[in-house]
Amino acid sequence: MAQSTYIARKGDDADFAAVTCNSLTVNRATAAAAGATTIYGLATQSTTALTGTLRGVRGNAIALVASADGTAEGVTGRAANAASATAVTGCNLDTARGGSFLVVGAGLSSSGPAVLEKAQAIYGQLDIDAANLTVSDARGLYINVQSGNADSNTLTACNLAYLEYESVVGTAPAINSAIKIAGVGGYTAATSLIDASTFKTAVHDTDQVTLFKFTNDQGTVVTCSYDRGEGAFAFATAPA
Repeated sequence: MAQSTYIARKGDDADFAAVTCNSLTVNRATAAAAGATTIYGLATQSTTALTGTLRGVRGNAIALVASADGTAEGVTGRAANAASATAVTGCNLDTARGGSFLVVGAGLSSSGPAVLEKAQAIYGQLDIDAANLTVSDARGLYINVQSGNADSNTLTACNLAYLEYESVVGTAPAINSAIKIAGVGGYTAATSLIDASTFKTAVHDTDQVTLFKFTNDQGTVVTCSYDRGEGAFAFATAPA
């Protein structure tokens, strides 16, 4: 029978072992075909009302000495179909996710509804408001997709960002917008709303580049392109 070791903060649960260590490595080379969890964090609040923040898992990386060439990462996730990024022994795999987050909103049938004021599947905060601080490159959200070897790799579809609204029970209610950009407080106006000046799009019809596509009220896909020769936007129902 496999042996399980539970680690908890001293005093939290008498049935758990209190362990203090500088480094902890959990290695499970073989897992069941149905899947397994190597490290599992569980926090529940069931007696008094929660007024603070309940965390299942928390990572904290702090640099306390000048480190011009260093990087601090609070949490790192990795999923792969091989032992390393340079391995040539990759295997077939349906889905790989470096990180996965889920917010579950449950209703209250007896005397509902249950009220969930804010539901945020992913929340990130970049705090750079300190005095005497210089930040050379601040990015609230940074997604880096790496690819190459176009002559030998097959990239069927790739989107740097993919947003999806799915109806799973009946018809889902209307949403306000697919993307919303908001400003709060006395901030200085941005230089531009969207800057794609270093991103290329394929040319079609000699001197046009596709900017975006959308579906009109009749269900027809409309393509909006920039026509360099005319110096204007061009809309067409035929795909570019």
